Amino acid sequence: MVDSNLRPELPAQQPGDSDERGPESLRAFCYAGKHLQVSKLPVPHIKESHDRSVKTADVTSAGATAVVPPYQAMRVGDEVIFSWQGYFQGVPETVYQESKEIRAEHLHQPLTFTVPYIEIGSIEGEYADISYRVEYAEQPAQPSESEQQRIDIVDPGSALLPSITVKGHTAGPINPGHYPDGLTLQVKPFHPDLQDNDWVLLYWTGSEKIKSVTKALRVDRSTLDSGLFEFYIEPHWLTVNSNAQVKVLYQYARAGVALSAEPLLLDISKPLHLPAPIIEDVTPGADNHGTWAATTNGAYVNVPDTAEIGSGSVEVHWQGHPNGGRHVATDPVSGRRFHIPSTAIAANMSTVAQGRYFPVFYCVDGEPSVRFNLLVEPLPATRYPSTTSVHISGGQMSLAAVPFSGADLIIESSGFDAWPFMAVGQLLMMEATGVDGNGNTSYPVRNALPVTDAEFRNKKVTAKLPKQFLETLMLGEPFSLKARVSFDGGETFTSFKDTTATLVR
Repeated sequence: MVDSNLRPELPAQQPGDSDERGPESLRAFCYAGKHLQVSKLPVPHIKESHDRSVKTADVTSAGATAVVPPYQAMRVGDEVIFSWQGYFQGVPETVYQESKEIRAEHLHQPLTFTVPYIEIGSIEGEYADISYRVEYAEQPAQPSESEQQRIDIVDPGSALLPSITVKGHTAGPINPGHYPDGLTLQVKPFHPDLQDNDWVLLYWTGSEKIKSVTKALRVDRSTLDSGLFEFYIEPHWLTVNSNAQVKVLYQYARAGVALSAEPLLLDISKPLHLPAPIIEDVTPGADNHGTWAATTNGAYVNVPDTAEIGSGSVEVHWQGHPNGGRHVATDPVSGRRFHIPSTAIAANMSTVAQGRYFPVFYCVDGEPSVRFNLLVEPLPATRYPSTTSVHISGGQMSLAAVPFSGADLIIESSGFDAWPFMAVGQLLMMEATGVDGNGNTSYPVRNALPVTDAEFRNKKVTAKLPKQFLETLMLGEPFSLKARVSFDGGETFTSFKDTTATLVR
């Protein structure tokens, strides 16, 4: 056997030799008459085992799953024979064997075998040796034998390793739409015993065999140095397990060692289908656009019956004007029907000419639906109040009857808020306009002041129109009391009905 990586001791320096030596090459050594130990194939795994022990209660009536890692020279036509040698009171039982001929779909994949339950249950409290042999197709080469692993049929004596984690996922169902390229599963932190050349198996177990897959990776120096160990699950395995649960666990083994992790249970949601929401009483237009007449009762938004939302959490987004026109509804009033309160309506009112459309959509676990673009048509002007005064009677205001402090003005609506959608903080403007000796004139009674808590509670707004202003107006001429309110923080104003009276002596 030749070892080209060792350097021999240098011979003793001879008289006359120079003290300086040139660079030396590596030396090759031959070990005459000596044989280095020939390594065997790695040990098989038992899926239901931990710490080289199997608890019979963890094995179903179908038996336990034995797994042989892929080997480098795997070819179609090879035969792999798995062996389970049970012992009872130290006496070997009849060996159980299962063989598998390698087909194209087996290449570079772990091989699975089944150990019948009777082989395990009949030696409870005892042990078995497991191994496998590879017989190569169409080759005179001698078969390859694996290392042997002892499996005790007792409860494991140590705790399971921490479960594997999903990269980029924290909690909740796995939405296949969020992982178009598949899942990355990470083993971290490493168990400190993990060594170079250990085999690590990942079991992705769905409700059926065709929905399950076993992955195998071998630890190498880069794995240990980088601290990075990842398995990749293709999108197919998410799709076939949609609307179901999978169990994911990993285990690693070498001769004399075999440890398993806690299983990770993952809920896989159906692939989401999120068409645009349906707004009740909307007048639809083209391309998910529509108009809706404002109402003080609020709006109702429905998630379509055709939407596929899985078991995810749904919230409806009314994404209107940033100043008072937005709302997120998280709790349905029934089924898939959500209510948008009246407090989020008025700020969005717009004429078709203004064209202030805004998006309405819903999200399922953060995944947005197709948007519906909505325009909220204003209430009819007749729905708004006018400014009145106790000093107006029969369409006239007597200047002599107005006290020195001024005329009392009031905006209110009997039995309701002073105006539709009234709310604290809305900007209210009030003014009087008329004719003086120079022509048209006006007086700002209230210059866009916010509605106060007291005004909202009392459902009315009061103000004074100074007598000094009235005295500047021409007698016998009409004057008007006007008011406007802004629902969107001052960007636009909605006019109330005017009150017109004639000023008399």
